[in-house]
Amino acid sequence: MNKALVSFGYGPHKELLDFAEQSFKKYGDLHSYDYIRMDEEWLTDIKSHTNSNRPYSWYKLFAINDLFTIGYESILWLDADVIIKDYTEDIMELIKQGSNCGVILHNTPDGSVPNLGVWVLKNKPIWFDDLWNITKYHSNNYWWEQASFISLLGINPDIRPLKITEQDLLNIGCQSLPYEYNPHKNDVRGIPRNLKFFHSTMYKNRLEAMKNAVL
Repeated sequence: MNKALVSFGYGPHKELLDFAEQSFKKYGDLHSYDYIRMDEEWLTDIKSHTNSNRPYSWYKLFAINDLFTIGYESILWLDADVIIKDYTEDIMELIKQGSNCGVILHNTPDGSVPNLGVWVLKNKPIWFDDLWNITKYHSNNYWWEQASFISLLGINPDIRPLKITEQDLLNIGCQSLPYEYNPHKNDVRGIPRNLKFFHSTMYKNRLEAMKNAVL
């Protein structure tokens, strides 16, 4: 099985990925992923090709699509502010037959919300290209492509609190993955002791939070 672990880090996120990528490479070596970091030249080309200047997070859609296009079958996307804590299990193995996508649902004051900072994809879903083209949510708060994904589920991401269920995900061939792969600072479950991946989103000092997580 052809697997890639992909990320990018631009602007203030560059130092986060510089710190995290050692863990990405180790995870890739242990579970047979090619680790791929999309560079500034790639981003410039994509922005020029699409005549766009959206927030960085949107461009993960092109990073993932590029890898499907060149033949990868299974892709693990990790945001630059994610770091791997536990290397024992391959998250790709959690994707059940019949599913082609896996995300973690957070339970925060915003409701039950899928977070694409840790995103598993297999055999490019038929709806994937639609995410970029859902133009209504280009600048939606700080959710961006996540708002587009929520809209794809048939749910308005502007309504709070959101009430997205595992069945909503299953309706598009996606499944809910264990919380310990992407815990959230504001989730009612807190940060679990059996942490697999740590996501420093919403922390004031993300780099410090990442360093503390892997002590």
